Amino acid sequence: MEHTTKGTIFYYYTKETTPQATQIYGMMTKPALPGLPNQVEATSQEDLHQKFADGVEQYTDANFQFKYAALGTTSNYNIDTFMEQEEAGVHYKYGVKYPHGKCVEFEAKPFVQYDATNVNALDTFTVAMREVKNVEKNATAPATIVVPAPPPAGGGGG
Repeated sequence: MEHTTKGTIFYYYTKETTPQATQIYGMMTKPALPGLPNQVEATSQEDLHQKFADGVEQYTDANFQFKYAALGTTSNYNIDTFMEQEEAGVHYKYGVKYPHGKCVEFEAKPFVQYDATNVNALDTFTVAMREVKNVEKNATAPATIVVPAPPPAGGGGG
């Protein structure tokens, strides 16, 4: 059966003593994860066909695009979460949960970029994930993902 992206969730783990997986609402686009390993030439003179060995994983731009979204009835937005994480300057653990229940999890340092805009367009921002490491591509979903209160009626910002 075909699947759409409906129900795909972006989350991060808090830095508490017992980390909680917490959804960050508003993901619009995501990169291909994990990266492909480089192919290292491994052909010798005796070989009749070219051979390769897997090298280090290569990550394309690990950029996620989000729409601005208010977090419940507070004045905080999803971008505020990423800005706080960027300012902390440490790796956070993130995940993408797919509709079929599996996840891709990774650690990275976020860098927030304000996207270019047009007239009468949805305002968005991009989170570039830097220093990506510890990618697990078939991770088991967290038992609980804390879901912040839904955005207020009318789109929740932006």
